[in-house]
Amino acid sequence: MELLTNRDTRFLFTGITAFIVGFLLLSQIGIWVFRDSCIPFISILSVISGGGIGAVCFWHFYQQHKLIGVAVSAIDQYLKGDTNARIACE
Repeated sequence: MELLTNRDTRFLFTGITAFIVGFLLLSQIGIWVFRDSCIPFISILSVISGGGIGAVCFWHFYQQHKLIGVAVSAIDQYLKGDTNARIACE
């Protein structure tokens, strides 16, 4: 699949999948172990999973922002007359 060829994109999808699978497994274990008080456990687990997914997304989009900033800088240098300015491709 061509979508998962980029290492950063693969990390994004793997991280989100890991948090979702971890949430599902831990919630099932929590319901089985904490039968009487499973609602607070599930709530805390949901907040942790949501925060983890948010952190993974933030990291991915921050990396993309840095790459775009470098590309814009190289384009700006080229437009100002620096013919040696190039954008590195992966």
